[in-house]
Amino acid sequence: MTDAPAIEQVAVTEAVGAGLFQVRVNAGGHDFWMDEPVANGGLDTGPSPFDLLRAALASCTLMTIKVYAERKGWPTGGLRVRVMHHKGEGGARDRFDRIIDLGDVTDEQRDRLLWIADRCPVHLLLDKGADSPVTLAG
Repeated sequence: MTDAPAIEQVAVTEAVGAGLFQVRVNAGGHDFWMDEPVANGGLDTGPSPFDLLRAALASCTLMTIKVYAERKGWPTGGLRVRVMHHKGEGGARDRFDRIIDLGDVTDEQRDRLLWIADRCPVHLLLDKGADSPVTLAG
């Protein structure tokens, strides 16, 4: 019998925040603020939830490409990933566009690295979808 994997948890505490949207986050032993921009009624004291979602996708994509390229002995200098979010309207799905700069690679390396970018776990999760049930504490 194998042990069940540990459940990963992020704690968000509203009570210590100032303003309407500011919250304190503890994720993986790291504490930081999240907020909304001033234009949305926040204090702009930290990234917004969608900033972090874009950052998660960009970071995971970059990490996935870099690990693969380094295992192959391919160059990783100049590797950069940006993500743009387009909100779906009228019930359409949202879209996250990843713009990837691979630096100085061959055409064959480029094709393989773009293929591996689609194996990023965050991309796979967004592509597949996920359940997110709500339960009350206590």
